[in-house]
Amino acid sequence: MIDEQGGTRLPKRALKSRIPSVHQLDVNINSTVEVDMTTECGVIVTCPEDLTWEAVGPLDGSGRGIFISRLFGNPGEAEPTSFLMKYSGGIEAPPHIHSSDYYAVVVSGKFRHFLERESECKALTAGATWFQKGRVRHQDVCIGPEDGILSIFWPQGFDVEVSGAITLSASCSILRASVTHP
Repeated sequence: MIDEQGGTRLPKRALKSRIPSVHQLDVNINSTVEVDMTTECGVIVTCPEDLTWEAVGPLDGSGRGIFISRLFGNPGEAEPTSFLMKYSGGIEAPPHIHSSDYYAVVVSGKFRHFLERESECKALTAGATWFQKGRVRHQDVCIGPEDGILSIFWPQGFDVEVSGAITLSASCSILRASVTHP
């Protein structure tokens, strides 16, 4: 049905079936209703304190390094994958390549993403994004003393190659590089 302003209008019987009544919701306006969204609504919510972080490279003597927390997909498989990547403050990833493209968003901290020299790019802060073409050598560094977090989406899966060596981590189900820091 079309109303006088040219918009679509549903018949009253359709509205009744789509809009729950107060009785259908069974909610008292003066009470708080807690819903387990993971079972009731098909939603998965993870609070920051509940994230599971796995190292994806060597750690320094203080346990600082690069870590991931998987959001979906299976890193190391050729399928859409997304994860949060946390860099300890001051940590620099060595020059590396990935076989496919990815998209990154800075969630927190300050980063530089560059091909040859760190000075190629200004500091990227929360909300900054970049697209990285696959098979292009690049580096990343978390600048400053604070840790930084990236959200990264890999449409065709995640892998990494550093100095030509790729090994499978026994403790983490992703492909990661065997790297020794100078």
